[in-house]
Amino acid sequence: MKKELNNIIDATHIVSIETENSGGGCWLDFVTLSNGSVLVVNDEYVGLYASKEAFYNSTTSTKGFYLEGESCE
Repeated sequence: MKKELNNIIDATHIVSIETENSGGGCWLDFVTLSNGSVLVVNDEYVGLYASKEAFYNSTTSTKGFYLEGESCE
């Protein structure tokens, strides 16, 4: 396993994890990292944002991708 992934997996970079309903029927997991950025995960998307507020106020992520499979809509 790559060294940089090892730190994330053992949670040394994870500050908190929250789950919220987006209001559109989708549940979102917000993984706050030690550098303040937030990883947003649901059943169809994973994206890295500068903050939780940046996710809600923006349509673009720093890095993100859609997962294959069914949409939550």
